[in-house]
Amino acid sequence: MGDRRKRVIDVIKEFGISRATAYRYIGPKGELREFAKRVLEMQGEGRGKRS
Repeated sequence: MGDRRKRVIDVIKEFGISRATAYRYIGPKGELREFAKRVLEMQGEGRGKRS
């Protein structure tokens, strides 16, 4: 359990996001949540890119 928490902390520091945001995209077992899959699909279609 402690290792998983450490990995979450590393991710939120690396990306500069909150723990809540991380868990919005990533499930407790490290799987992508549905919201994350939709975002990635949008980026693949060119709708998520910023200029």
